[in-house]
Amino acid sequence: MDKKINNNRPVRLGIIGCGFAARRIHIPRLSQMKDRFEVVAVCDIDETSAQQASDLLGGVRIYPDFAAMSDEMDLEAVAILTPLHAKFVEQALRTNLDVFVEKPFCETPEEAKQLSALSQKSQNIVMVGSMRLFDPAIKHLQDLVSELGPLRWVEVRDCCGQSLAVDASDDLVASNFQAGLPVPEGKSRNALQCLLLEFIHVISILRGVFGGPISCQEAGTMDDGWSLTGKLILPGNIPCIFGATEFAVVRAEIFDVSIRLIGEKGFAEVLFGDSNEKHGGKTQINCSGKESVTLISDTFKLEWEVFYQAIKSRKLICNSANDGASDVFLAWEIWNSAIYGENQK
Repeated sequence: MDKKINNNRPVRLGIIGCGFAARRIHIPRLSQMKDRFEVVAVCDIDETSAQQASDLLGGVRIYPDFAAMSDEMDLEAVAILTPLHAKFVEQALRTNLDVFVEKPFCETPEEAKQLSALSQKSQNIVMVGSMRLFDPAIKHLQDLVSELGPLRWVEVRDCCGQSLAVDASDDLVASNFQAGLPVPEGKSRNALQCLLLEFIHVISILRGVFGGPISCQEAGTMDDGWSLTGKLILPGNIPCIFGATEFAVVRAEIFDVSIRLIGEKGFAEVLFGDSNEKHGGKTQINCSGKESVTLISDTFKLEWEVFYQAIKSRKLICNSANDGASDVFLAWEIWNSAIYGENQK
């Protein structure tokens, strides 16, 4: 279905989900981009969260459900910032809206296949956010891959602290984590949470640097229920050793993703910061024989700029529904390997 976009005014945007991601990450950026986006309404089943988000936006309309907001407001796009995404992505595409959706794109491979096909059919823009692909450090990583010669192996580590301790045996609730994932409670559930909420960042970075396909050779879980280790196979048959963990402490001034490249001509390490932390998205690049390089960029704001340009041009360069689906497929491949000892699809 063709969309008629007025290039002379901001995109009329509705927000679905008014929790942490909306109030602490996205609304502050959108408030700095009023020439790009006009947030006209917010939607959440929690009245308090919706009111807080509305207040941050100067008192925009509040709706308890997406259907009512879509029917009454003349929207061009939506930001889906709820704990679970698939249902709202489908509803938005079926109402001819462009979509910005928080990671992960959806929660299961089956949803990924369905939504990717629906996205192609509808020809709407679908962008998966919070995935780092527009961080300037990605280009540096691509250059380092060439400079270091044939790579021997790659190591990646992903660490994410939480402000609330959650034991592996506890029942998880939606206010803390994604409670709707279709797996049993306990350690295996937590491992999938870790993959879909945090390690999927790393999957996206690897896809951005190396392309695809990427596959899981082996994986396993640690006794804490949250941590995973294993080996991926990158394009060119490059082995990639990985580790991912959630740990129950408040994240402070730390780098939460590190990538180490070991090649025939030297080695390099890239330490990715978090754009929402105090250091403001600092990334440090250390390479043998060179001085360290520090980059600071607000990757969340960069993503919104890319989304805006995609809406106006009707073209999205990456982080599309297909890319998001590929990331979900690999996350589940790792999880199946870790839980069952084999890569069940």
